[in-house]
Amino acid sequence: MKIHSQKFRLFFILTAFIASITLTADEYTVYGLSRLSEAEQKHLENHVHKVIEVIPNAIGTVRIKKHLEANRISSDDILYSSSAPEFTTLKTTSNEALQLVRASSPLPPSVDNSLLPSFPPIGDQGRLGSCVGWASTYYQASHELGLLNGFNNKTSFTHVLSPKWTYNMINQGEDLGSSVPDAFALLSTNGAATILDFPYNTSYTAWDLQTQDWVSAISNRMTLYALIPGLDGNTTAIKQALNNGHVLTFVTFINSWVFTRIKHDPTNLNNSHEGEYACVYTDGYSGGHFLTIVGYDDTLWIDINGNGNIESGERGAFLVANSWGTSWGNAGFIWISYDAFLTSSAVVNGPIKNRVPAGIGLDSSVITIVPKASNYRPSLIAEFSISQTKRDQIIAQVGSSNTTQTTPKSLTSILNQQGGALEFDGIGSSTLGTVTFAADLTDFIPSGSTATTRYYLSVTDTTRNNPTILNSFTLIDSVHNRQVSSASSPKTYDNSQGTLYIDYAFKNDPPADTILPTVSINSPSNEATLTGVVPVTVTASDNVSLASVALYVDSTFLKTWSAPSYQFSLDTTKLSNGPHQIKAIVTDSSNNTNQTSITVSVQNKIEFYTNAGGPSTSFGGSTWTSDTGIYSGDTSTSTSALSFSNPIYTTSRAGNMTYTYSVPNGKYIVILKFAENTFKSKKQRIFSTSINGKKVINKLDLFSKAGFGKPYDLAFPITVTTGKIAIIFSSDKNKAQINGIQIKPQ
Repeated sequence: MKIHSQKFRLFFILTAFIASITLTADEYTVYGLSRLSEAEQKHLENHVHKVIEVIPNAIGTVRIKKHLEANRISSDDILYSSSAPEFTTLKTTSNEALQLVRASSPLPPSVDNSLLPSFPPIGDQGRLGSCVGWASTYYQASHELGLLNGFNNKTSFTHVLSPKWTYNMINQGEDLGSSVPDAFALLSTNGAATILDFPYNTSYTAWDLQTQDWVSAISNRMTLYALIPGLDGNTTAIKQALNNGHVLTFVTFINSWVFTRIKHDPTNLNNSHEGEYACVYTDGYSGGHFLTIVGYDDTLWIDINGNGNIESGERGAFLVANSWGTSWGNAGFIWISYDAFLTSSAVVNGPIKNRVPAGIGLDSSVITIVPKASNYRPSLIAEFSISQTKRDQIIAQVGSSNTTQTTPKSLTSILNQQGGALEFDGIGSSTLGTVTFAADLTDFIPSGSTATTRYYLSVTDTTRNNPTILNSFTLIDSVHNRQVSSASSPKTYDNSQGTLYIDYAFKNDPPADTILPTVSINSPSNEATLTGVVPVTVTASDNVSLASVALYVDSTFLKTWSAPSYQFSLDTTKLSNGPHQIKAIVTDSSNNTNQTSITVSVQNKIEFYTNAGGPSTSFGGSTWTSDTGIYSGDTSTSTSALSFSNPIYTTSRAGNMTYTYSVPNGKYIVILKFAENTFKSKKQRIFSTSINGKKVINKLDLFSKAGFGKPYDLAFPITVTTGKIAIIFSSDKNKAQINGIQIKPQ
């Protein structure tokens, strides 16, 4: 069963409020979650640190103070300390950790971190089983980087990380889902490229082969992940983390969720969410999925037992972000009751049939991660070039020791037989490809030492008669602006392993110019709306001297300057309407770089003239284009012998159908053009129409309104907030019909 049909069936469950559907066992990974191996389960339980206390950070302190002050409780003793560790963790089992969970300050009744600038817009994994990449990388890692560094991920994708980077690196070249531990190990070791550098699409085998993207990904590294136990009972530490602005990920079985709509609350505590969808409980193990918790609401009433009465145990839910687009759930989000996570319902006559705790996949724990450091930049990088026809034969590791040894104390894997038996680009398996990868060696630099250190690259080829070639191994000291290459390469490994090393003293020499140049975009302003040709002006400076300033729009290079003034005329008519990023990158004479970007919205005049069911034609100075690619549904077309001044009335499309137009947000007039060219009496053709979910035509009888062969137009003003105009025609008697559609700005 394909993902899109799964989503349709799930949405049907939402609207019909029926029990979950039963799927075959192999659909555990349909959304992208691989089963944890026994070794992974033991590692999670016995070696991954567990959080037992979360101390309020700056965000959490402000929220707690507001909560206390709103209830006229003194908040003077709530003190935020930037030096205090936010998370207290132990290497223990989840059960033991849960007994040690400590409460700090009183928490506010509700938190929604999806409203923070750092949380990116709802995404859509489409037909791929990439949920682990979306939850761990696109949502959680992007948000945590933005939270720490002040990035606005809602107005710019500059710092939003690519789910494709993670999914394609860990899925073994097959669209069968991926492992949660593998995803977080990758984020900890390699980081992730941004979604602008490595855009998400339907390719699940391609790797990012740009060396600079691998280098940039290092700056997005996360620390090792930790588990916070308590979904099935004591949620204190989980809520503390959410109150501090963090988002958390968890494993669930979404095809076994049972849903309801949030009802009117006579106490008025949750009426702003009335009618929204919520999960009541889970009744099985179908549809393994990885999701992101973005908030909670202790006051939300969900009618767990369905009797319409507010009862003990029915208050409270977590807010969860899914990766199925904004048409699912509550614009891409869903509520899940606290009660759904319990082994037994705390509500009298609560649901019990086939009951499974909703978070049992990680032993009722959630995952938390934080970035390696604020605005982290690696000090020492290893770049190594490898040639191979099958990337899953390669193991590449880095490590260090003192110079008296010839083997490293420990090794960190950068490549570990990943990607399946495919070339680096994920397409074939017979053409020799060459890629230069990058690894962070900063953690291997001895603290406070100026001694020479031995830095290693270990390469293993795992299959005979198809050798791996190590072309080069280079250390890049980004602090002192130096490079040192191994004289021992190239090397060939055929079902064998070899280790190269470079001796380097990182702190022996005084640092070179490490002060970054400055750059800013003076005009247009951030979030400006652009029309026509607009001037772009950039200011740049450096403590020594500048080498160049480069300008980009999205990923397209526009111009580079080697000297002032930095001005450019941007013709926005060559860009699509909607959001765009303008980026300036500055480089100084010491090869230090810096960059800045702004997000703008292009809104040049946009009009659509659609000839439904017919070819492109001209009338009144406008071209009415064919509707190919715009409509969907089970339809038929017809052409009438009648004559009209505007020829679009002679052709029509009929059936249950949807016309979808991508437009910039704003106000529009939608003009629907009809002519009844078939039926010559009343009540033969009756249909209804909605635009963006709002019914605008209810049971229209064309003949009754206009007669036979007469044009009949209806105009509807609309406001677009989702970037789309969706016009749905539904048949009440015989087939709904449309002859032409015109869309123009108000």
